[in-house]
Amino acid sequence: MSVDAPPITRLEFATHVEDEAAAAVQRMFLQHRSSMRRGRRDAEFRVATASAGEMAADRVRTSIDFVTKADPLDHFICVRAVDGRARYRIGDEDVWIGQGGVCLIRPGVPFHGETVGADLALLRLPTASVAALAADMTGVAAKSVRFESLAPVSPAMDRYWRGLFGWANREILAPDTSVGQPLVAAEMMRTLAGGLISVFPNSTMTVAHTPGTGKVPPAVVRRAVAYIDTHADQVITLADIASAAGVGARALQYAFARHRAVSPIAYLHRVRLERAHRDLQEADPTNGATVAAIAARWGFAKPGRFSTKYREAYGRSPSQTLRA
Repeated sequence: MSVDAPPITRLEFATHVEDEAAAAVQRMFLQHRSSMRRGRRDAEFRVATASAGEMAADRVRTSIDFVTKADPLDHFICVRAVDGRARYRIGDEDVWIGQGGVCLIRPGVPFHGETVGADLALLRLPTASVAALAADMTGVAAKSVRFESLAPVSPAMDRYWRGLFGWANREILAPDTSVGQPLVAAEMMRTLAGGLISVFPNSTMTVAHTPGTGKVPPAVVRRAVAYIDTHADQVITLADIASAAGVGARALQYAFARHRAVSPIAYLHRVRLERAHRDLQEADPTNGATVAAIAARWGFAKPGRFSTKYREAYGRSPSQTLRA
């Protein structure tokens, strides 16, 4: 077992003793009641986990077959079967996932789970953060954001989530991860929350459309722009920007669409890209400056996406700017 300095906390555990494996699952993941199919000579349980603030990623490999009855969670658990099979049941919904399959265990409800020779990847995400970000993105009150099913809404969304999930799980678990950077962690959380509300059935998909909020004066947008320009190096949300501008989040979104033709968050990303561009121009690669470190400093969690956005904006790669 090993623990790094904050903000990334890591733990690895392995055992061939079935009771120790059951205790580890209970200690690390959830309050539960487990039974096991005992007697396998090749019994093995291995887990690696990393926590980045309120987010956590796990990889669990076990030849021990578990049956679990779990009390309601206070967080989301997103599961992907890398190999083997897993079954989850909440209420009347019963889902088996095999190799590559994904599901979402939502908070607030008890569930039943089984694993058979499983190699599982997990993401654990905080309920309050997902609800708040979903509210930012959709205008639905955070207290009204409810997830309703274990399975993705369509095969296309299933494929999208598998790609997004794999990236986040690998990035958090990577020994050289940039998720320890506050802006990177915040952007990853926003991306994952957006993925959840697009992929898994929830109340934001069926809420009735609410008409626009009417005319919002340009001064509101100017106040929001000033706040973003001043605080772009900090973790800020749509709610923070709207509060500084003196309006609600939905009114601010309408105002930006009308006066700037972008969303407030898109404008924030544009400012951060400009700041990264400035840092690349001023940095000295002979003193250890790297594109990845500068991108992470400004909240770009995906280096490839950062390079694409940078090239679109400046007509050259970030590495070319750094070396110039």
